[in-house]
Amino acid sequence: MRDVEKAVGFLNLFADNVSAGMDVEPIAWIRENVIDQQSARSTHIDFTLSPFLLEPIDKFLNDGTVRHINLMAPTGSGKSTLFVGLLNYLIANDAGNTLVAFQNEQETSDFAETRLFPTFRDNKALKNLLPKKRHAARKTEILFPHMNLWMVSATKGQLQSKSCRYLIGDEMWAWEKGMVREFLARHHDRFNRKILMVSQGGDKGTDWVDEYEKGRIHHYHWQCPGCQEWNAYDWRDVIYSKEENIDWERFKESVKMVCPRCLYEIEDTVHNRRHLAGGGKYVFSGNTSALPEIVSYNFNALACYWVSGRIWPWNGYWPIKRRGTGM
Repeated sequence: MRDVEKAVGFLNLFADNVSAGMDVEPIAWIRENVIDQQSARSTHIDFTLSPFLLEPIDKFLNDGTVRHINLMAPTGSGKSTLFVGLLNYLIANDAGNTLVAFQNEQETSDFAETRLFPTFRDNKALKNLLPKKRHAARKTEILFPHMNLWMVSATKGQLQSKSCRYLIGDEMWAWEKGMVREFLARHHDRFNRKILMVSQGGDKGTDWVDEYEKGRIHHYHWQCPGCQEWNAYDWRDVIYSKEENIDWERFKESVKMVCPRCLYEIEDTVHNRRHLAGGGKYVFSGNTSALPEIVSYNFNALACYWVSGRIWPWNGYWPIKRRGTGM
């Protein structure tokens, strides 16, 4: 009788955990549980503040028809935060051996020690999953009871021999030729594999750009308040006063985003930038010959509402073409 009671208790516990995992909404779970002290915008990771990350995350976690997601994104747009949030979620809710690869050893150890591992320790949902044995948690790896997490540099020696369900690659543009192929071989054709590759742009003909172009490409768009048409973010649509002797106050007031279709002008304010980004969406480029199981996303730095169009002249760079009138 006692054995039966134990079995019933175990089955009830198993059923509770399975149903909880099925009901969890990833973005809400991450916002509630993952604390990232190094995040520039919020200590609790809230991906609704970075709307251009929501669809790539959804494809990675919820779309079983997509195996491989590429994300081409500017610097300072939340790529590291994306990794932190996803890894916390996967460990607690959808575990599988995971390999995260960076461009070099310094980047690997810095991310693991100062960014990722502290979030594991602060995450109450991972409290009972962290390994108790000291040797199971090393400088760049954690051997959890139910999965292994490895963080390595993108070299042939470190990318070989591991078999993983999840592959996450960072700054692919800086990887040596041939390393992307080694990296992709680590999933060993698992039916439930998922690959996420995130990087700045790269040169045509490089491994990273070739992989990006294999996917069905989507660009992040904003909707014009004037004509209601959708436009890809483009620095050429930022206009401003260009004078030989710049009056910086006048310059700030002159910066605007202009709709390339109806020439509707939008002042460069945080409120306006956030409104456009928050109401934005990804638009398929139409390259239907690409593999449907690979999806590639791209968003411009202008979609990051904390980035102002006013930064350009201070960088000593002016757009090669300006749209609109009167500037």
